[in-house]
Amino acid sequence: MNFHQIADVVLNASAAEQTEVLAMEQDESLTRFANNCIHQNVTERNVQITLRWVIGTRIGIDVLNEVRLDCLRHIALHVFYVS
Repeated sequence: MNFHQIADVVLNASAAEQTEVLAMEQDESLTRFANNCIHQNVTERNVQITLRWVIGTRIGIDVLNEVRLDCLRHIALHVFYVS
């Protein structure tokens, strides 16, 4: 899922006056050596999505690393009701 799809889901589900979506993706790789030979390759991919809503004078912020559509919709509705 790319950033435009994430932003579309959140913005369409949001009932706030202002909505901000920030998505960051990070890929990290590490190679471990033992006795001058490759011992282990480790790769990690992490996605962090920060959502901010402004409702009147109240501000709701949520950070998640889940990009499933149902989770994004749920968070968009949840933050509106909590704010």
